[in-house]
Amino acid sequence: MDRIATILESQLRMLASDKSGSRITSKSFPILLLLILLLNHCGPGTPLTEDQAVYMGRWTNGESFIQIYPEGRVDYRIVSERGTFSVNGAALTIEQSRMQLNVLGNEEIWIIDEAPVKRDGYWSMTIDNRDYSRPAE
Repeated sequence: MDRIATILESQLRMLASDKSGSRITSKSFPILLLLILLLNHCGPGTPLTEDQAVYMGRWTNGESFIQIYPEGRVDYRIVSERGTFSVNGAALTIEQSRMQLNVLGNEEIWIIDEAPVKRDGYWSMTIDNRDYSRPAE
């Protein structure tokens, strides 16, 4: 991750010192913006511990889902009466009774109302008052 940040930083410096004398040109601006977004998105999540391994997998609630990866990343789609919100590759840290997500530099906190519990061949958990489940392996 540090190597990616170093490469992006050097690209940003190169774009910022354009030969035309202009600091940022109309040609370089879209590239600069993309690099900034990538740099913000590259923040690492916190790998799940052995105790947190029960959180891994694809959890569903109707059309909504949360996909949690062992390296501390999460993809999700939340469907509600207010609309649909989707994110892929957010950095994830699970601490006690909350999940902290970092999406392009914006932090979001989800409350773990009920940690994963195995019942009748399914795992279930409640996050922000929404019940999610996944089949037990």
